[in-house]
Amino acid sequence: MGDHTRFHTRLRSSVSRQDRHAVLVFGRMLLAILLVGGLLRVCLALYAHAAGDGCWHLGAVRFIAEQGRLPGSEFIGREEAFWPPPFYQIIASFFYRIGQWFRPDNGLGDAAAKLVSPLFGTASLFVTFLIGKRLFGCRTALASTLFTALIPIHLYVSTLPFPDATAFFLGILAVYYALRKKVVGSGVLLGLAMVTKTNAALFSPLLIFITYHNLRNVRYRGKIFAKQAAMICILALAVMSPMMVRNFMLFNNPVYPYLNQVFNAPQSTQDLFTDHEPYKPVNIAKKLFGGLYLSAFGIPEGHFHKFSFLSSPYLRFLIAGWFILTALVALPIFLGLYTLKGKQGRTLLWWIIPASVFALMLYFIPTRGAVSIGFDTRYLLPALPAASFIWGAGFIRLVGIMQRKMLSRQFIVIAVIILLAVSSGVIVKTAVAKSMWDFYSDDFSWVQSNTGEKSLIYTPASECMYYNLQRPLRFISESNIDQAFVGSSYFFVSQDFRPDNLRLSDDLYNKIMDNAILVYYNNRTGTRIYLSIRQENIKPED
Repeated sequence: MGDHTRFHTRLRSSVSRQDRHAVLVFGRMLLAILLVGGLLRVCLALYAHAAGDGCWHLGAVRFIAEQGRLPGSEFIGREEAFWPPPFYQIIASFFYRIGQWFRPDNGLGDAAAKLVSPLFGTASLFVTFLIGKRLFGCRTALASTLFTALIPIHLYVSTLPFPDATAFFLGILAVYYALRKKVVGSGVLLGLAMVTKTNAALFSPLLIFITYHNLRNVRYRGKIFAKQAAMICILALAVMSPMMVRNFMLFNNPVYPYLNQVFNAPQSTQDLFTDHEPYKPVNIAKKLFGGLYLSAFGIPEGHFHKFSFLSSPYLRFLIAGWFILTALVALPIFLGLYTLKGKQGRTLLWWIIPASVFALMLYFIPTRGAVSIGFDTRYLLPALPAASFIWGAGFIRLVGIMQRKMLSRQFIVIAVIILLAVSSGVIVKTAVAKSMWDFYSDDFSWVQSNTGEKSLIYTPASECMYYNLQRPLRFISESNIDQAFVGSSYFFVSQDFRPDNLRLSDDLYNKIMDNAILVYYNNRTGTRIYLSIRQENIKPED
């Protein structure tokens, strides 16, 4: 009897040591993923130059930090009132003020504000692991976290001043709270995610499904489920209500810029870019391929012609190599589809279906400019964890196959190298964009050094000009060109502006030359800055 007891004691001790060793190994691997992923995101965020929507968001961040309120109809990059859900901008403005407090004259505020996306992006990696561990076990969770850390679309939104990474973190944290049966916390987090980015509403069907599944062994399941589901929705709407009231007061539409036709709301500038392609299978397939596949792996907005920025005699080989690497990365997803069943499969189904329906809405319902992008993965980011778990399950299955051939370690090393190679496209894209904007840094600096803080600058339409010039701004157009020559007005003209298409029509350009004098010219960039000819005592630059 004593020998039998000692045997079981040694067995439990051995199992306990194995468990501790496994926990230590998984902990080290998770820490390595978080450190590498986080460091990569922070470095890219600080290195990158804001572009596109990021300029508009940073303009709002500056405004909130300096004025202490949300922007309304003030011009901060677009000729429309600021409508995006503002929670990200509020958080970033807090970081901006901290940076300005340390170094007010060194642009540290912008750098601090840029840290919001990488911090929340890195935190979302940890929450992804927690959810994966709870649903699928440590191995699949770790592989899924690795995939999320290095997939270009997540790396991209975690390095630029977009609200996507913050909304993604809050959304998956709401999922984790729902899995732990924390209904109140889940509802509040869902509301905060939706106040950060509206498409976070795609998490709500999943939260309701998890709530229903948590009550599978509870009496009076229907009543309790109805109560908890209603609580999640009510809490989320309560958190969103101030933003909805604001949008209704400004635009007569609580969900602006969506459903503008329903609420008879003013047209958004996004609506001007709506793409009404014929609803043919070939067009849908093209949008699906471009939006999901290309944009997920780092091609901006899923547009294949974006490869054109690469000038190399080996371009065809580079593109072919890129497709081969991305196909290898995507392979575990197909294997994972055959691995996950039962509760796991149903959970992922409820995670993916809302995003799929939303993608179809973007294509078939002409309510926003996102239609012109189609199935852009950035708008479907809430479904990324489901894809990562499917990938993780397939990857672990491949590791098991290789383990039988004593090649598992080599396979994992090669897989990580391939993932790093694919993610390097984001680094290249960031470097190219930064070099384009930095090329005009002397022009921006001249405006900041030689014009008053309240000087009005007229430029071609680009939401990034306000962010770079840091002056009151108007876009040059046929409707305002005559009025622009009245008063102290500057005209920023660059007919070959690389980052954006800022070329003016010949008629507008000739009007500026006839009614204003040249005060700045950069032979390297081709940028010219004019001042209204009606000003007195102005000496043109030689």
